[in-house]
Amino acid sequence: MQLTTVIIFLEYLGIIHLTFSMNNLEHLTAEQRHIVLCVDNIVHQHLLPRKSLRVSLPPVDHNVTSPTQMHTHLQEYNFNMVDNFLQIVTEGGRCSVEVSRIGATQPEIMNEYFLKHDCYIIFTGIQKEESDIILSLSEQLEELQKEGSWNYRARFVVVTSVHINVSIQKLAFKILKEMWTYYSVMDVLTVMSVSNITFNKNVADSAIPEGNNSEIDIQLFSWFPYTSSIHCDKLKEAVLVNRWNSDGEFLLKVNLFPEKVPKTFHKCSTRVISFINPPALMEISDKNYTGLEVNFVQLIFTELNLTAQYIVSPNRKETIYPMFIRTIEEIDPTSSDIAIGVLPFYSLTIYAAEPTIPYLFIKLSWYVPCPNLASRWSPIYKIFGPQVWTCFGAVAILAIIIMWLLAKYETKLRVRESSNYKTIMHCIYNAWAVLTGVSVPQKPVSLSLRIFFIALVWYAVAMTTVYQAYIIGLLVNPGFQKSITTLNDLMQSGIQYGYARYIDALQLSDPLYDIIKRKRKPCNLMYKCLRRVIERKDFATIFDSFHAEYFRTKLLFHNIHVPVCTLEEDVIMYRVSMFMAKGNPLLHRFNTIITRILEAGLYGKWQNDYLSSSKLDDYAIDDDDDINFSDFATNKLNTYYSTFSLIHLQVLFYVFLIGQILSTLVFLVEVLYYRFCIAAATTTALYSAQRDQ
Repeated sequence: MQLTTVIIFLEYLGIIHLTFSMNNLEHLTAEQRHIVLCVDNIVHQHLLPRKSLRVSLPPVDHNVTSPTQMHTHLQEYNFNMVDNFLQIVTEGGRCSVEVSRIGATQPEIMNEYFLKHDCYIIFTGIQKEESDIILSLSEQLEELQKEGSWNYRARFVVVTSVHINVSIQKLAFKILKEMWTYYSVMDVLTVMSVSNITFNKNVADSAIPEGNNSEIDIQLFSWFPYTSSIHCDKLKEAVLVNRWNSDGEFLLKVNLFPEKVPKTFHKCSTRVISFINPPALMEISDKNYTGLEVNFVQLIFTELNLTAQYIVSPNRKETIYPMFIRTIEEIDPTSSDIAIGVLPFYSLTIYAAEPTIPYLFIKLSWYVPCPNLASRWSPIYKIFGPQVWTCFGAVAILAIIIMWLLAKYETKLRVRESSNYKTIMHCIYNAWAVLTGVSVPQKPVSLSLRIFFIALVWYAVAMTTVYQAYIIGLLVNPGFQKSITTLNDLMQSGIQYGYARYIDALQLSDPLYDIIKRKRKPCNLMYKCLRRVIERKDFATIFDSFHAEYFRTKLLFHNIHVPVCTLEEDVIMYRVSMFMAKGNPLLHRFNTIITRILEAGLYGKWQNDYLSSSKLDDYAIDDDDDINFSDFATNKLNTYYSTFSLIHLQVLFYVFLIGQILSTLVFLVEVLYYRFCIAAATTTALYSAQRDQ
């Protein structure tokens, strides 16, 4: 593996412009040498597996217009130490090193990359005042935080030389508190050295007694959260983890960067920030909540031994976007707060909070009126196309003519044939009987007519079998009328449409949305708009699949079975995550548990089980429960599912009724014909006979 050593060493002395060459450790003072050896030991034993190292140097004091000799020597003192440290660290290309200092000219980086740094080493320099140390640290952290390579969860080493009479532990506490409170950095190790600097027989103030000038004492401090139910994510004290002595070694063989986030959190309280958003979060009673995401969070908290403290805002009849922004803003920095509530992942949120691994994917779609059921009369003529019906009629007419011609031909050959095939009218009767599956009065006698008659029967059986198979299915479910499937269909349908104003911020790419924005209706109450889509079927709206499924489930509890229809193309698909403050130590623990749950497929099962639970009927669909399901026109809406009944055969009954009426009329005509015509002829014949006599 090729390791690239990148050293961007900016000129350290911005005022006096002194240039120093690489010195060996013999040119350093005893204290400098031990600081370099101590930090180098930390790098090689605890940071070396991490290949990206960032070294930050303190800024130059630009307020010093005419540097004094002491000020110049202090800068030289810092430069020599850092210079030799960089030489040791970068030898052999063991890691990639970047060095920067505030106030120096920044080089132009053509191809800037945003790979996160694994570790940081911050030199605060030797300062005369305690406040100067904190100020130097704060300035460096502020500049580092602006870069894309900033990593909250990297390992930080803060190197400080103290030559003032101050408590080392208190100063370490202030450094650790500054980094955690304002920069969300938890994994910090402070290297504190007590200096006794002598330049030209001028001794600076020292915290070491005069009799111990030869003693080297470098103290290393850190802090450990979640050690008990009292000490959770708040910094209480700086803990001395190790010391570097004059022999050039650590007194204790311990891990200087132990795992700060434990496996169990001793029932530490964590704020869960959200708002009323059924079915993700619903209020059972005062300060008692339930919901799909509440149960999910409770499972994670039980695994981590955490205690949830809910901070829930009431639903103010606002759309999800402003409630989402308000919830994110309530997260306290440098805390273990989490925010839930079907919160979508937006790119803008990375500047304010960090999301967990997405555990729910929701589609934002156009919900349009479902098409009405087609007429049950339509299957009679829509089963076959016009060409098939034309061919079918042509075959029937041709069969009638052929049967009549064959009967006449056989009669001319003096072959006896049935009288039912010798006239056109009788042939029509026979053909109609064969095509409708009814037996004819007499079978044909001649061989040629019998062969043709059998072929006609086979053809009729094949056609009627196909027709009956289709007509039975279509009588039960005749299908639907033309539906709205595209944005063009929606705009041409003439129905009204609308959605919430926050959707305009999505910057939808389809040019048709420019027209839609001008003609859309404002939709403040989303469930009311969806109800209008389902019930009145004269409106279309943009809605998310998660809450739409919840609304349909609530209808099922009231025995209202309705389909919910959308356009073929979704507007957008977004991911749902929990959000945490930057640098939240719980993030990796949450991601690990969420990953295992998703890999096992448990979340999808929990979601389906929860939405089908009858307990959902006990909660309002929103904060005011202004959706009255009893007002729904159930007779018109319950078309999604129906049992097979006699009504599905009404077409056949109508056909039978028409046939019965026609046969009755024919019977009456025959009776009247016999009564008047035949009787009149008989009377006339009798009268003629009597007159002849």
